Parts: sequence; C-alpha cells; structure tokens
Amino acid sequence: MTSKYTEIEIYKPITYNSYTAARYEVSNLGRVRNRRNGRILTNVARPAYASVILQIGNGQQKSFYVHVLVAKSFLPNPKGLPEVNHKNQNKMDPRLSNLEWCDRRYNMTYGDVVDRIIAGQMDHSPEFMCLENGMIYRNQTQAARELGISRSNLNEVLAGVRKAAKGLTFRWLYQMAA
Repeated sequence: MTSKYTEIEIYKPITYNSYTAARYEVSNLGRVRNRRNGRILTNVARPAYASVILQIGNGQQKSFYVHVLVAKSFLPNPKGLPEVNHKNQNKMDPRLSNLEWCDRRYNMTYGDVVDRIIAGQMDHSPEFMCLENGMIYRNQTQAARELGISRSNLNEVLAGVRKAAKGLTFRWLYQMAA
C-alpha cells in the first residue's frame, strides 16, 4: 500500500563538531550513505537506537546515533537544546518528521505524558500484565523499576517492537480480552 503523501528524500553532508565528514550524507528519512559510491550504510544494532559507524579521519571510526545526525543536519535548534526527542516514541524511527529538539527533563517525561494522553483517549484501561508472573500494572515506570528492566524496553514490548525485556513479556489487558 502506498501513500499519496510520500516524503521526498533529501541528503545533506554530515558535520561532526567542526569537522565535516565529507564522505557521508544523511537524509531527512534517516538514511546515511557514502557520498563516493552512494552505498547506504547499515544501521548497527545498538540498544534502542539506530546508529552507524563512520570513518572520521586518520582511519578513526566513531559510532553516531542516526536521529542526532538527522537533527543536526536538518532541524534548526535556535534555543540550543541538548537532546533530540522521538515524537512517536519509536527510537528506531530517525525520520526528520519524527524528531524535535528538547531539554533532558522533557525528553525523560515525554513518553509518560503521551502514554497518559493515549490512555485517556481510549475506551479501555491502560493496565497491562506481565505474562510470566501474572502481575497487573497500571504504571510502566513503576513496573519497570519493580522488575529491574528499562521503561523504554517495557514500552517497546507493549508496542510490539520487541518480543521481551529481560525474558519478560507484557500485554495490554484490553488486547487479552479481545
């Protein structure tokens, strides 16, 4: 299925600090390519974020988060905010349309606020269950703390992005009733 609102891909050179990585470009859709041969670089499997390894000079390599490269290349930051937030909470989605500059506090609380807004708009309870221990939870942060897992991993399991977090699986109660 194709959308009539297809985003046009635009590439810009990657800049790292004051050094321009002239060998590479990043697109507004979150793809990184080698400028010399046009080859798209494969994302490295790093926890929760898409990243690439680039040659930065003198044979040195450095790993970069793709969402940060996209934001630095395309997204104005007039307030000098230090972090990049994923609006849809999918950390593997580095498209420009999904990114915004923010401060640390906003970035740390954004997911909880969105979860509360979504839960308030839906006609079901925001409760979820850990299938391994049968416990029912209403708060992702509290459940993650009690179970010794990260809230982002728990959220990814509930969203279907990840199968398990430290061997634990979770389901929304409204999905189990359907």
